[in-house]
Amino acid sequence: MSRDHVPSAPTIRISGESSITTTPDVAKFVTVVGSTGETASDASWANAVKCAAVTSALSASGVPERAVRTNRLVLSPTYVYPQAKAGKPAEPPRVVGNQAATSIEVTLSDLTLIGTVIDNVIKAGADATDGLVFALLDRAPHELAALTQAAASARARAEAVAAGLGVALGPIIGADGHTNNLDVREDRWRSADYASLAQTVRPEPPTTPVPPGELTISASVTATFGIAA
Repeated sequence: MSRDHVPSAPTIRISGESSITTTPDVAKFVTVVGSTGETASDASWANAVKCAAVTSALSASGVPERAVRTNRLVLSPTYVYPQAKAGKPAEPPRVVGNQAATSIEVTLSDLTLIGTVIDNVIKAGADATDGLVFALLDRAPHELAALTQAAASARARAEAVAAGLGVALGPIIGADGHTNNLDVREDRWRSADYASLAQTVRPEPPTTPVPPGELTISASVTATFGIAA
């Protein structure tokens, strides 16, 4: 053995995990409005009328203006692509109309309104609602609680290992921890779904049930302890 070699001090390195469940306090979804027209102006005008009806429905449902945001606006031509005939080259694509689409993001802090709001925007002319996500306005306190529990778990496991080895646990040498993303829920509704419901239930379809469930925050802490002399 080299005279310069110094054996490293023995340590115990171990991980602890923890999970915390909590109730979401905010929900977000996107509603999509689409229209077609012979010209770009026609499509844009028709879509503006539908968007105005949808935003009015949001307001009438109790959604504040600050909670409504346009996150995508598209206006583009619609093409047809003629098939090539035998012995002849394919004709170039032709513009046969125009289409406009607007995506509107809605944020709700009153989760009891979700079903009513979704039903009302579809009644007002929205073509789809998509990407329903439940989350937390402030996840930091929940992350800290999960990390605290994970750190306590790591220490308890280190103490168990030390006891099993017949040694005394020494001071903490180092540690690192992280939390995962929230477990969120996403669902999709389309106006066709609502229309089908409306045909089978009279005189008025029920409010779409949207239970928020629970969210899970998981944390992991890896710690290294010395062994007491």
